[in-house]
Amino acid sequence: MTTTLTEIEIKLAYLEATQEDLNKIIITQQTAIDKLQQQINHLTTRLQQVGENDIDPAHYRPPHY
Repeated sequence: MTTTLTEIEIKLAYLEATQEDLNKIIITQQTAIDKLQQQINHLTTRLQQVGENDIDPAHYRPPHY
């Protein structure tokens, strides 16, 4: 009986350590996702601003002239 209880305690300790490791990974990934989402939002805003300020191609002089 003692051997079985000891084995269960060892497995439980292993599972708790694994859970803590996975939680740390999830937190790191969520932080990265949040940063990427901010960058996407920023770039989307910039693209919208650029789209609003487009130069009419008829009035645009190519750089080789």
